Amino acid sequence: MKLILDTRVGDNVDEAFLLALACNSPELEILGITTTYSPQEPGYWLTKQIMSVFGRSDVPVVGYSKKQETTPSYGSHLYPNWFCHVALDSTFREPGPNHSNPVEFMAKIIDNHPDLVVIATAPLTNIAELIHRHPFVTRKIKKIVFMGGWSNQSLPEHNIGANPKAASVVLATDIPLESIGLESTLPCILQRRHLERLQASSKPGPRLLTALMQGWLDSGGGRPVMHDPLTIMPSLVPNVAEYSLMDLELNNRPGPGYGTLHRSSTRGRRIRVCTKVDVGLYVDRLIERITSPSITLPTNGRSYDDMWLVTPAEAHFLKYYPGWSLAKRTSTSHIIVIPYTKQGCMTIDGISHDCSPESIVYCPEGTDFSMSTTDGLEAFWLAFHLAEQGEQRSIKPISAIPWLPTQLRVGKYSTHLTYLAKEMVEHQRRFGHEKSLLSQARLLELFSFLRHIVDDQVLDRLDDRRAALAKAKRYIEQNCSAQLCHLDKLSEEVGLSKSYLVRAFRDEYGITPGNFSNRLVLNKAKILLGYAHYTVNDVALELGYSSVSAFSRAFSREFGLSPSDYRNKKME
Repeated sequence: MKLILDTRVGDNVDEAFLLALACNSPELEILGITTTYSPQEPGYWLTKQIMSVFGRSDVPVVGYSKKQETTPSYGSHLYPNWFCHVALDSTFREPGPNHSNPVEFMAKIIDNHPDLVVIATAPLTNIAELIHRHPFVTRKIKKIVFMGGWSNQSLPEHNIGANPKAASVVLATDIPLESIGLESTLPCILQRRHLERLQASSKPGPRLLTALMQGWLDSGGGRPVMHDPLTIMPSLVPNVAEYSLMDLELNNRPGPGYGTLHRSSTRGRRIRVCTKVDVGLYVDRLIERITSPSITLPTNGRSYDDMWLVTPAEAHFLKYYPGWSLAKRTSTSHIIVIPYTKQGCMTIDGISHDCSPESIVYCPEGTDFSMSTTDGLEAFWLAFHLAEQGEQRSIKPISAIPWLPTQLRVGKYSTHLTYLAKEMVEHQRRFGHEKSLLSQARLLELFSFLRHIVDDQVLDRLDDRRAALAKAKRYIEQNCSAQLCHLDKLSEEVGLSKSYLVRAFRDEYGITPGNFSNRLVLNKAKILLGYAHYTVNDVALELGYSSVSAFSRAFSREFGLSPSDYRNKKME
C-alpha cells in the first residue's frame, strides 16, 4: 500500500510508535512524511531521528521553511519538554532533500502516484490546505484515514477541535474517509509486559522509543495509549478492527461543542468509522513488529518452511470482460493473482488493491474478497492449500504466508512470474500424479522467487549498515553448514571488518554470526532426523560435521538430548 503520513510527532508519544510500525512493515510503501513543523523545531528532528534509527532515512520528511503559527497541540502545550532530551541530538541534523512546503510536496506525490492513501494523525491543517490549493487531488487520493473524532460520546476531540475549519474542508470533499476515533483507541494501552519487551531490546529503534516513553511518563504525560498506530494496523493485521458506516456532522457553532463530530441522519457525511478493536491482538502485534528486526529472512535459507505441505488446487488464465465483477465471498484456498494485461481491483478484508501488470495480489485462505474491472483484465489465477507438519506428524492448516504482503510490486520480474504461472496452467491440464508434482514444483519455485523479491525490496530501503548486516544474515542462511562461518569470507562478502561485523550483528540480531550459523545447522538437523531413511551418520555428513561424535556433542549442547534420543522421541 502506497501512503503519505501527515503527522506531528511530539504531540503524544504514540506518534513515534506509528512511525516505528510503518518503518518495520515492508507491506507499506512510505512515499513521504509531512508535518507542520519546521527545521527550527525539535519535533522535526525527532521525526527524522526515528526514521533514521529504524533504517528509513530514505523517506523524505517535509516541513515548512519557517515556524508556523498553529493552535498549541495537546502534548507540546501541556508537556513542552518531554522529548527534547532525545530530539536535540545533533547527529541527525543532516541536510535532507530540498522540500520546503509539505502541501506542494503532497500535491506532486499524489499527481505521480494516484490511488495512494493519506494517513492523517495530526489536525487536518495540511490536508485542508492541500485540497484548497490543488483541488485535483480529490480525484486521485484513494482514501484519507484520519485520527479524530469521538462520535459515540458526541464530545470534542483534540485533532478535530484544534482546527475545525480544516476538518470542514476535508469533510466537504468526495474523498472516501475513515475515522479512527477515541471510542476505539482509548482502551489500547501499553501494559508493563510490552514496556519490558521494549526495554529488553538492544536495537537502536526500540532503545529510542524506550527513552521517549520514559520522557513522556516522567513529564506526567499519562497512560501510554496507542491511538495513532491504529490508522495503519488494520492494513497489516486482518480482523484487528471492526468498522461501521456512519453519517457524521461537524459542529461549527462557537461554544463548548465546537469541533465535535456527531451523528446526523439528515446532514451527515458518510464515513467509515472504527467501532471496535481487538486490543490484545493490536498491542501485541504492534510491539512484536517494532522490536523484531525489519529484515525477516527465512530461518533455513529457503522461501518456505521445510515442514510446509503445499497442494496446488487451481491454475487458470482468465479473461475478464469490461464491467465484470465478483461479489464479496470468502476464499476457500490461498489465492495469488498475477495480472497479465489491463487492470482491475481486488478488495481483501475491506482494503482495495490494484490488479495491474508488474504487481501481484495475494489473498490468504479464509479471507473475504471481491473483485472487479472497468476496462477488462487478463490474469493468472493460482489457488493452493498450505499446511504445516508438526510434532507426531500432526497436520495444521496455515492461514497466511507470513512474509508475503497482500500486494507486491514485482516490476521487471513480472516476465518470469508470468512464465511460472503459464507452466502451472499447462501442468494443471494434465492427468495423474505427474500433473500434481510438476504443478507443485512450479508453485514452490514461484514462492522462492516472490521471497527473493520481498527480501530485495526490504534491503533496498535500509541504510548501508543494516543492509550489510542483512546480507550477512542471508549469506549464512543460504550457505547453512557446520563448516560455514568463516569470518574472513563473510566479512569480504558484506564489506565489513570482522570485529565490527561480529559486534554489529550481535547488536542487530541478539546473536553472533557463529552462533546464528550453528543454530541454523542444528535446526536443520532436527528436520533431517525426522526422515527414517537418514542415519545419524548421514545427517552429520550432510551438514558438514567432521565426525558423528562432533555432531552429537553439538546437538546435545543445543537441545539437551542426543540425536538418537531426539529421533526416538519424535517417532513415538
